[in-house]
Amino acid sequence: VYNGAADATIYVKFVHDSWDYCSDREIEKSKRVRYVSHFLSGTALKYYTVVVSRSSSEWSLLKFFKGLFDYCFSKNFRQMQRTELRRCNQGSLSVREYAHKLLVYFKIIGMIGKSKQVDKLWNGLCHDIQSQLWKAYLNPETASWEKVVEVAEIIEKAESVDHGSRSHNNNIGPSNPKPRGPGGSRNGQSSFR
Repeated sequence: VYNGAADATIYVKFVHDSWDYCSDREIEKSKRVRYVSHFLSGTALKYYTVVVSRSSSEWSLLKFFKGLFDYCFSKNFRQMQRTELRRCNQGSLSVREYAHKLLVYFKIIGMIGKSKQVDKLWNGLCHDIQSQLWKAYLNPETASWEKVVEVAEIIEKAESVDHGSRSHNNNIGPSNPKPRGPGGSRNGQSSFR
């Protein structure tokens, strides 16, 4: 149920779920908006009731979702999202979390070509991952979104294993312990007295 909250992630999920609901149930195009209205509350339901309900059969889902967005979100929301997108990078996020965050921005902003999406993904990833992507013979100008995400996740996993084994080795103790003296002691004195 979507209540009209100006939260891009919730809105995008609602839109995807609605498309899936209508296509999975093979709902006629002229009835889709009415069916989707059953999953609205708050501001979103108000929009449907006031603006759409009298002629819902004439509304496409695409037109409905655009109108719903414009009704529930501030007029400058897309511009604010563009600004946030420009500043967005992986930081402490996992590759998967970062890619998902970008996809939400792209859905809300709209009209961003595939090559620009890949470029933003690539250049926002941690420098170590970018370097490894090049070593994997990928190029931001030719690689697909899916391939960059797939390889970046593998690199990320490999780095976590490397860091894990380093810290595990550090906890084991020195790799070259002092030689033991007679009787097995490290100070050269026998432990037997």
